[in-house]
Amino acid sequence: MGGHGGKKLKAAGRYWATSGRPAKLEEEAEAWGLDLDDKTRQAQHCEVWEEHQTALDVFLACDRQWRIVAGMAGVWYQGIDATALQATMQMMGVEDMRSTLWQVQQIEAGAVENLNECR
Repeated sequence: MGGHGGKKLKAAGRYWATSGRPAKLEEEAEAWGLDLDDKTRQAQHCEVWEEHQTALDVFLACDRQWRIVAGMAGVWYQGIDATALQATMQMMGVEDMRSTLWQVQQIEAGAVENLNECR
């Protein structure tokens, strides 16, 4: 199932969480009174392998489906809502949902890593 391309997929998630959407990240950081470091602000290039394109498309389609916990310590991104992810894959006609799920989870892991680091 998994294994191939995990590092590339996590890098895609980190890219999305930082330089892939810099204006939104800056806006969110300012709203929460957070300072972003130069690494986070830098625009980067992110290569996605062709065999991961479906997973990336699903991940991007779920960009408003995050489970977030907010409290006194700030905001913590937990991950994409599993029900929304499954529904998105079904609506997009994903054939190999098991493999795509693993790939989306790798992208999500990279994104969560950076989203929670920036808090």
